[in-house]
Amino acid sequence: MFSQHHHVLQWSTPSYTQSLETVRLFEQAQPFQIHALGDIEWTLRHTRKEFAHRCACVIEPSQAVSDALAQPIFSHATVSKTIVSQAAVSQRQCDQLVYVFTGQGSQFSGMAAGIYHSYPVARAMIDQGCAYIERNYGVQLLPLLIEASDDLDEALQNTALAQPALFILAMSYVELLKSAKLSPDTLVGHSLGEFVAACYAGVWNYETALDLIFLRGRLMARAEKGAMIACQLSERELHEALGEDWNQKVDLAAINSGTQLVLSVQSGELAWLLKVLADRSVRHTQLNTSQAYHSRAMEPILQDFSDVVEQSRPNFPRHTWYSNVTGKEVNLQQVTTAQYWCEHLRNTVRFGDAVTNIDREYPNALYFEIGAKPQLSPLMSAVTNTVASIANKPNHSGKGQWLTTLATLWTHGFDIDWQEWCSDEGRRVPLPSIALAPQRYWAEAEVKVLSDSKATQSEEVQASATTKRSGVVSIKAIWSNILGISASELSDDDHFFALGGSSVDLLDVVRQISLRGGQLSVSEAYQCLHFKAMEDKVNGEDSPKTQDKIKQSKTIEPFELSTLSQEEKTVIIEQWKARGENCGNLE
Repeated sequence: MFSQHHHVLQWSTPSYTQSLETVRLFEQAQPFQIHALGDIEWTLRHTRKEFAHRCACVIEPSQAVSDALAQPIFSHATVSKTIVSQAAVSQRQCDQLVYVFTGQGSQFSGMAAGIYHSYPVARAMIDQGCAYIERNYGVQLLPLLIEASDDLDEALQNTALAQPALFILAMSYVELLKSAKLSPDTLVGHSLGEFVAACYAGVWNYETALDLIFLRGRLMARAEKGAMIACQLSERELHEALGEDWNQKVDLAAINSGTQLVLSVQSGELAWLLKVLADRSVRHTQLNTSQAYHSRAMEPILQDFSDVVEQSRPNFPRHTWYSNVTGKEVNLQQVTTAQYWCEHLRNTVRFGDAVTNIDREYPNALYFEIGAKPQLSPLMSAVTNTVASIANKPNHSGKGQWLTTLATLWTHGFDIDWQEWCSDEGRRVPLPSIALAPQRYWAEAEVKVLSDSKATQSEEVQASATTKRSGVVSIKAIWSNILGISASELSDDDHFFALGGSSVDLLDVVRQISLRGGQLSVSEAYQCLHFKAMEDKVNGEDSPKTQDKIKQSKTIEPFELSTLSQEEKTVIIEQWKARGENCGNLE
């Protein structure tokens, strides 16, 4: 079956393994062959009980439902693909949010096409930024953002174009997240990304920040040619790999994590650096840049950049973020000075230190990367496994990817007002319940004798239950309490498991009925899972209480078995013998 519209299917289960099994059973049962996807979406969203673990599937128009179900979104975004223990994947839900803004290097042509054509709030932000740059500098950025081609990809290698384009994209995503009523607890960015954090915090307005970033990119493009090398080294190992005088030839451009550094080197020293790293068997990659950023190569442009910052008149921030310069929370006064932003351009980007410090202050946070494509998520995963990013793949629909982004945030514990983003109309339909999680429990070897006080309490509970046996048990109230569904919404045909109940919940129903004076065994409960059937079983004519009353009110007249014919007696005797029963005097 294929979808006609966008749909987001959501499940909540007690564990990761149950989420996997629930989606598998859902696909196997194929309720979407019987019921409309809109009704299934509404039922899963509004009639199911909340548990600790969440998962979701986004279905796009003309997409086979089975294909979407094969790619569920889980709340453990970066779980290892190798075999892991249940403890590793029983991910807690997050209640803190950290926006992480990607830096230069993530760009590709057409990177804003999806949201530009799908969401007016993003299109307005992109149009405003591109029109401002074209009006003031005569440069067209819009084609770079919404059209894809090899020529445009090559044009984006120019720092003066890439930096403002990436900034416009990030700010557009920020506006979309604001529309979703999401706000971060703190912020961090990588190099260029810190300017997005500062703009979000109110240091500059949108257009002033665009001025600053465009001129910054133009100045950086004028710097001496150089190269940047990412390598698998710790800061401590740098001396051993490159020698004691390494800083005479190389600058430490970035500390991305405890085991990954970025080195900046001028063109004349590049061959030497590559040979040393190869000789020491250090894994390394040359980045696609034409200059050596965050190095001594930036020093000739610092004065001009300082003048640009002064002219921008930075404001005192509305809230704080984490600094690339120190790796700690920014000093709110310092970030209003040109000196801070010159140090930011020249000195080492201490992104890894910032993530470590954030993790210490925000231990239950989701690190949410915002940019053209995720570059920082693998680095952050060394510190935390609660990492996610904007969904932004080339040649995918903007609405589908944004719904995937929102679904990812939802699975990590953040509530989303789905009415703002997709259809939220439907009716309740019966669906497969969540998968069970079988566990084996061994019997206790020792029999524990109740103390006198506990025995007394038990007798009191039994006595209390006995006093309640005269009333009618409200099955509707019990189901409503256990399933979290309004009693007024329950109908006679409702099935306990279809409403989201589990076998553990059913045992609770049996216990609650007993406490209220009713009688229902576990096996009987499994035979009357529909609401009306259980109501009749506990309170109707078939109930044990009703049968007791019938027995007390009716007197059965005795009859004489001896009046039976010998042939009739023979049939009865054979039936009793077949069941192993005593025939008594009848024989």
